[in-house]
Amino acid sequence: MSHKPPESIEELFKRQLNLENPKGLSPFGDWLGGKLIHYEKGKIIKEYTIRHEFTNALGTLHGGVIASILDEIIGANVISMEFTHLKTTLNLVVDYFYPGFEGQVLIASAEMIKQGNKISHLQGELRLKENNKLMARAITNMFTTDIPINLSRVLG
Repeated sequence: MSHKPPESIEELFKRQLNLENPKGLSPFGDWLGGKLIHYEKGKIIKEYTIRHEFTNALGTLHGGVIASILDEIIGANVISMEFTHLKTTLNLVVDYFYPGFEGQVLIASAEMIKQGNKISHLQGELRLKENNKLMARAITNMFTTDIPINLSRVLG
């Protein structure tokens, strides 16, 4: 049974709501998995369960995975805002506050702090679902290029 590709970014996100590990926006994001639990333009929230391959030698959630989840949720948030030109990350600063362990569920969210003509400032947060404890926060600046977004690439 073939499925008709989504016709818009909004339709893509709405199709993914509450599905465990749906085909997402990027192959790397697909590997990270997760479940989209909230979508509105400019506000994306996902749940991730810490898998064994996400852990380091001490059994805690690897810092690189934390940074990747935050980068991925910020990127999804930008895509949800349906900009016409590609944005690229200038920097990503991650502050780590609390460890996570295999099997725990994480809540990742992102928001636009300030949108400029060329530079936009965004923030992402990663929290433990069980107690809402802040695990990590990322801030990033993104540069708006002159490259038009190819929606057919995103929509499949």
